[in-house]
Amino acid sequence: MFKTGKMERFMTELEILGLLVACLCHDLDHRGTNNAFQTKTDSPLAVLYSTSTMEHHHFDQCVMILNTDSNNIFQV
Repeated sequence: MFKTGKMERFMTELEILGLLVACLCHDLDHRGTNNAFQTKTDSPLAVLYSTSTMEHHHFDQCVMILNTDSNNIFQV
C-alpha cells in the first residue's frame, strides 16, 4: 500500500485504498462541459440522468470499470 506522506498514521489501509479509487474515478470520462450545459442541450447523458448528470455518469463509469472481471480490485 502507499506509504508516501505517512498517511497510515491517519487512515487505515482500506481507507487509503478507498481514497485512491475515489481520486482515480473523480471526473472519469469528463466531457469538458458542466451539468447545466448537458441539461440545456438535452444531451443523451442529461436524458439518462435527470439530476447531477456528470456526477452520475462518473460514478456509473467507475462502477462499470470496476465490475469488469480483470479490473475488479475488490474481488477476493
